[in-house]
Amino acid sequence: MPGRSEERFDVVDERNEVIGQLPRSEIHRLGLRHRAIHLLVFNDAGEVLLQKRSTKKDTFPGCWDSSVSGHVDAGEAWETCVRRESEEEIGYSPRERPEELFRLTACPQTGQEFIRVYRCRANGPFELSPAEIDEARWFKLADLDRRVIDRPQEFASAFVLIWRRYRSLGVAAAVAAKRELLVGLDLGGSRIKAVALTPEGTRHWSRRVTFQENRPLEWSRRIRELTEAIDDSGEGTVVSLGLAAPGLVAEDDRSIWHMPGRLRGLERLNWSERLGRPVKVLNDAQAALLGESWMGAAQGLANVVFLTLGTGVGGAAMVDGNMLRGVLGRAGHLGHMCLDADGPPDICRTPGSLEQVIGNCSIRQRSGGRFADTLDLIQAMRAGDRQARFLWLKSVRLLSCGLVSLINLFDPEAIVIGGGIALAGGDLFDPIANYLAETEWLVSDHQVPVKPARLGDLAGATGAAISAYRDFRASYG
Repeated sequence: MPGRSEERFDVVDERNEVIGQLPRSEIHRLGLRHRAIHLLVFNDAGEVLLQKRSTKKDTFPGCWDSSVSGHVDAGEAWETCVRRESEEEIGYSPRERPEELFRLTACPQTGQEFIRVYRCRANGPFELSPAEIDEARWFKLADLDRRVIDRPQEFASAFVLIWRRYRSLGVAAAVAAKRELLVGLDLGGSRIKAVALTPEGTRHWSRRVTFQENRPLEWSRRIRELTEAIDDSGEGTVVSLGLAAPGLVAEDDRSIWHMPGRLRGLERLNWSERLGRPVKVLNDAQAALLGESWMGAAQGLANVVFLTLGTGVGGAAMVDGNMLRGVLGRAGHLGHMCLDADGPPDICRTPGSLEQVIGNCSIRQRSGGRFADTLDLIQAMRAGDRQARFLWLKSVRLLSCGLVSLINLFDPEAIVIGGGIALAGGDLFDPIANYLAETEWLVSDHQVPVKPARLGDLAGATGAAISAYRDFRASYG
């Protein structure tokens, strides 16, 4: 391409993991694995546009190929590459988001390229790049089928593989019938939750995957595997992807820019680049509140305080229908409010924080090493253990003091509590109600209801899914 004769590409291993970057010529000379996209353009008559590669090309000169094909530049997102190559080769920018159809693994027939194949609809006119293309032509699908079988030497080898895969899967007939899927992921301290939903909110697919936090970036690999499993299911078209994670979200909503103490490697990891598609990143508690607001316990409410009780204590606040974020994104991190000025500091340096008195991260310390998990403490209490009961009720009392302060700060319509510890049910919510009855500021005898999250541990993934989908609709209509 003019002005781009020595592009640099990502070099990848057999799992399509980036292991370095090299100039194009070196990658081809050494036969290293790299990435590429192919775009199939169909017109309203159902024909597919093919380009005849320039006779000056160094590979498959004068052969028919996909409507658009090209290498993914170093650090470039897959869909960004689709749009760039489409503009450069045929002078066309897709009005709608191209749909990913399937993927091919690097092999000799693909030129050691990991390929993602996309589809869009357009009728032209097109402006062909003379450095890339000698001509372009519309083909009827049946005619192209026969030609690929009878004269495969007229086509680039990767295109032969692509076309056979496309036709064998029946994609041409099925694309229009596929439902839209909005996907959400929620990265926790030891588990990843994933959901695929229809735009109406019907849960189509869900998964929970555990990982070892002490294994570097294992959570990142697990997330990639989950997204690929959804893509490969063939049960719908993934149109948007949101990811919830702990920490402060970057201004461009593409990464977590600050997360002290946990999930090493998460900070500044660009998820759109990591997964090769647009990804909206949200704070996990804010995503959970969005999920509960869409189709859970906060549905229809404009003023809500939300807490997640798990490894740590996450929080979010919605005021007059708007999620609070603040200047740096710290607004709503309610787990780091101080309850005891003389208490030990948490990961954000807050002494005696709400997270320290109820979060699972401090249970060993609070129980003198007796319990490793809060749910173990609750089970012991239910079995009649007096010490366990004392420890639990002390924690819940301090939590309730925090809730009273939050009521006075935000004047909410409701407080919603989710997370793994909320699964304690009545053992959590009954003593909260008793403590609040003694301490809440009552105005005209009005009490703020404290409700369990309705979506359980999938609230964060659900909120991430709908938030990303709303952005997608705002961009693409």
